[in-house]
Amino acid sequence: MDIDKSKFNILAENIKSCITEGVFTYRWALIEMAHSIGQMITEFAEQEQVSMSSFLTTLSQKVGRDERTLYRAARIYKNFPDISKIPDGKNASLNKLNNLLADPKENKEERCYHCPIKGHCL
Repeated sequence: MDIDKSKFNILAENIKSCITEGVFTYRWALIEMAHSIGQMITEFAEQEQVSMSSFLTTLSQKVGRDERTLYRAARIYKNFPDISKIPDGKNASLNKLNNLLADPKENKEERCYHCPIKGHCL
C-alpha cells in the first residue's frame, strides 16, 4: 500500500496543530482556574478585613488543596488582576507564572527530586 506523502504531511501538520491548541487550552484553563480562586480568596480577605494567612490553612483543609497552592493563586490574581495581562501568550503555564512570581521566602527543599546534591538544582 502506497501512502500519498503530501496527504500524510498534511495529516501530520493537522495533528501537530491539534496538539498545540490542546496543550494551550489545558494550560490556559489551569491559569483561569487559579486566577478565579485567587480572586475569590483576595476578595474574601478584603471583605472580611482579615489577612489571608488567618484563614488559608483552614480553607486548604476544607477544599482539599495545599495551602501553598491557594496562596499562589491569590498571588497570581494580585499581580495580574486583568487576566489578559498574563505574559507569554500561548507559552503561558501555571508553573511559569509561579516561578515568575516566586517569593524568595518560600521554603525550598535543600535538594531536588532528581538530584542528590544539596543546593545543586536550586
